Amino acid sequence: MAYDFKYEHFNSIYDFEKAVNGRSVNEYFTNYEKSHQKDTSWTKTESYDEAQNLLMNGWSTEIENIDRELRKFTSTIQVKRNKQIKSVAGHAPCVPNAIRGVPKSMIATKVVKKNEKKRAVHIILNNTASGGTQSDELMQSGMTVLKLAYVLDRMGVRTKIDVIPKMSIKDKSCYGCTVSIKDYRQPFNLSKIAYPLAHVSFFRRHGFRYFETMEGFSNSDMAATYGSSMMNWKGEKIADEYFKFAGFMKDDVVYIDLTDVRNADFDYVKLAENKGIAL
Repeated sequence: MAYDFKYEHFNSIYDFEKAVNGRSVNEYFTNYEKSHQKDTSWTKTESYDEAQNLLMNGWSTEIENIDRELRKFTSTIQVKRNKQIKSVAGHAPCVPNAIRGVPKSMIATKVVKKNEKKRAVHIILNNTASGGTQSDELMQSGMTVLKLAYVLDRMGVRTKIDVIPKMSIKDKSCYGCTVSIKDYRQPFNLSKIAYPLAHVSFFRRHGFRYFETMEGFSNSDMAATYGSSMMNWKGEKIADEYFKFAGFMKDDVVYIDLTDVRNADFDYVKLAENKGIAL
């Protein structure tokens, strides 16, 4: 069966931004650019310019709230990795041992190192969905993955994170792209990765803009609706073939979409367990 597959990877946000804002609008979208629509409830931004500012300068208005919430996870992780032991010195007495005159009559905290070996995880997030999906649910989904990425970083796990601004299917055509927002060697920069990971405008403005300026776009039927989200086709033959084409089937890749996050009840711990990521 002959498929019409097109896939592009951008090594950074800057490469992606240069492409979507530097290319000409292709013929299928010259009279219809949904990336610039004024529906703020659907995009959570007032305009494309506002979304552009978030992409290039970071999601600064929410960083303090996000950072405060994520710091709670740091303390949670530390508690989970600490073990209470009996010792000759500690922060609290062990009354039964003290009464019996046992030398180790104090309770101390021992840091448990679960895995000394540096692990690596390559996450690909596809936080795109059908038009009827609530914006708040997509934001919550992205935030769940952001928490997971943050926790992995705090645990010393090397992470590579790619995001999918747009990936759709129509008939035998599959078009999409990925953008690297963090490499294994890069430090975790919350202000830079929060928008592409957790803000719905990265999909509903910048993702749509990618299709509007995509080189080689040739399916007029897909242009009318911007296609059906890849999430709706996961497990189908055409999706599996496209994932192979795009290189998503490698052993070190953890592919996550809204369905995965829903199945985990928007809990990053459950999500990690379901996707085979050890915390």
